[in-house]
Amino acid sequence: MTVIFLGSGHDDPSGGERLQRSVRSLKSQYGSEPDFVAFEYAWSTYIALASKRSDLALALKAQFPQLPEDFISHFANTLGYEGDLSKQIAAPSRSVWMLDGREQDDVRIAGDRLVNDAWRNKRVNLESWLLPKIQNWRHLNSAEILEQSISIYIKESAINQNGL
Repeated sequence: MTVIFLGSGHDDPSGGERLQRSVRSLKSQYGSEPDFVAFEYAWSTYIALASKRSDLALALKAQFPQLPEDFISHFANTLGYEGDLSKQIAAPSRSVWMLDGREQDDVRIAGDRLVNDAWRNKRVNLESWLLPKIQNWRHLNSAEILEQSISIYIKESAINQNGL
């Protein structure tokens, strides 16, 4: 039996697409669908987060009016995007939501605070961490900001993975 772990940066605008490509690559390599895909939270957490993406986009647009809407949309779609992978695998029954039915389920413990905290973290990370790393971001178009953002997250992932 082979167990493969895939991970992603929670705010990486291309993380969901990279996860999907990785699963397709694994299907090609092994000649079949994975036996299951496990997610670190509950289905209800995914639904609570994913259902608020358009609201987050509106809030980000109000906070960062100089950011192109296309980039804002990509960034807002990182809210719970890991769970989107459950829609790409052949049989939804192959999705394992590790906190489903447990008292430790994020939504049961945190309720609306879960989404509010996620929103706050996204805004803070964008304003205090990502945008300061993109030189002259106010003068870039959406594709350029997206490209630089992805590069920053990939570089950060490599640094964390290699312990540098």
